[in-house]
Amino acid sequence: MMKRLMREERMPSLPEMIAQAKALGVRLVACTTTIGLMGLKEEDFIPEVDLFAGAATYLGEARRARVNLFIS
Repeated sequence: MMKRLMREERMPSLPEMIAQAKALGVRLVACTTTIGLMGLKEEDFIPEVDLFAGAATYLGEARRARVNLFIS
C-alpha cells in the first residue's frame, strides 16, 4: 500500500531516498537492543546501515550531529 501511495504521489522509492540520504552524509544507526528483542541479526539489515549500537553509543554519536532523528 505504501509503495503504491508513494508512486501515486511521485515520491522517490525507499531505496532512492536511502541513496539520497547517504549522498548527503546521513549515517544510519541500528539499535542493538531492539535488534535483540526482535530476534534479528546484523546480517538481516541493509548494507547502508553504518553502525550497530546501544543507547549509550547512539547518544554519543547523536550529540555530535547537527540533525538527529530517532525512529522506533
